[in-house]
Amino acid sequence: MSIGRLALVVLAGLIHASWNIGRLGDLVVQPGCYVYVGSAMGSGGLAARVGRHVRTDHCTHWHIDYLRRAARVDAIVYAAGEDRECAWADVALRAPGAVIPLRGFGSSDCGCPAHLVYTPERPLAFLLRQLMALSPELRCIELPAAR
Repeated sequence: MSIGRLALVVLAGLIHASWNIGRLGDLVVQPGCYVYVGSAMGSGGLAARVGRHVRTDHCTHWHIDYLRRAARVDAIVYAAGEDRECAWADVALRAPGAVIPLRGFGSSDCGCPAHLVYTPERPLAFLLRQLMALSPELRCIELPAAR
């Protein structure tokens, strides 16, 4: 895999949790589904970033790592090529029922309101349809539920 962008469909657990995300404030996690959009433009590209998000044994470094404490990654949607992270975040914001749980989450390096959205229902089918128009080379990995 080369460089590119990815969207994590993160299912929140059945617990309510809250973490302070530095200057952004508190992220309050509730049952439902979260979609996080990020890029993989650094060393290792998509392979390294996807690998990091499927592992559970890493330190808290990125904004998404806080959410992962109370949730599991259900699917990873990704595409190689140019960085279209903000366009993908805009698609996530248009998912049915989408709201921004914490302004600035994942978007500290751009002008987007956030790269994290909350939806009460799993929006994977919507995301795949909409993102395919932007990125025809789109791929999706659905991860098995933890036992």
